[in-house]
Amino acid sequence: MKSIIKKSASNALNFLSKYIINKLSKTNVEGDQKSTPLLLTDFNHYLHELRSFLLASIPAGAQTVCSVGCSGTWYFDWFAREYGSIAKHIGVEYFMSKPVDLPSNVEWLEATAGDLSAIPDASVDLLLSGQNLEHLPLCDLIGFFQHAWRVLRPGGWLVIDSPNGSITSLIGYQQPEHIAEYTLDDMRLLLPAAGFHL
Repeated sequence: MKSIIKKSASNALNFLSKYIINKLSKTNVEGDQKSTPLLLTDFNHYLHELRSFLLASIPAGAQTVCSVGCSGTWYFDWFAREYGSIAKHIGVEYFMSKPVDLPSNVEWLEATAGDLSAIPDASVDLLLSGQNLEHLPLCDLIGFFQHAWRVLRPGGWLVIDSPNGSITSLIGYQQPEHIAEYTLDDMRLLLPAAGFHL
C-alpha cells in the first residue's frame, strides 16, 4: 500500500510540476520586453497552483458561492480569475476583519467554519473550503460538514482541498499550524455522518 501511495504522490507532483512550469513559462510581451517567469522557491507555491488548477476545473454555473476561510480581498479576485464571475459570494472568515475594498457581490460573514447558521438552507450552489480543514478542531470540522449538507442546494458542490495525511506523512511535509491532516479514509467516515453520500 505504501508503494502505491508513494507512486501516486510522485505522479501527482510530476503532473503538477509540468502544469506549473507551462503556466509560469508563458511570457507577457510588453513592447519589446518579455516578463521573466517566476521561480518556485517553496512547496507552498505548488500548493497554491494546485488550488488554482482545482478551482478552474470545477463545473461552471454556480451563482451563489460560499467560501469558508477567505482571508481578504485577494481571495475573491483570485476566485473570479480562476472560476469566473458569479452573482453572490459569501465569504466566511473568523480571524480577519472585513476588508474595506470587497467586490460588490461579496457578503462578508464573521463566523467560524463550524457555525454557518446565518446561511439559509439550500441556498448555496458551491461551497468551497481550501487549506482550512486541517486547522479546525474536531467540533468545528463536524459542524462544518453538517452545515455544508444543510446549506447546499440539491445538486450543489462541496469542494475542499486539504493535505492528505497519507501522503504528507510519507513525503515528510509537516506544517506545525495544522491540528490534523486527514486521510481519505477519515473523510469517508466524516462525510456520510453529516449526510453526504459517497
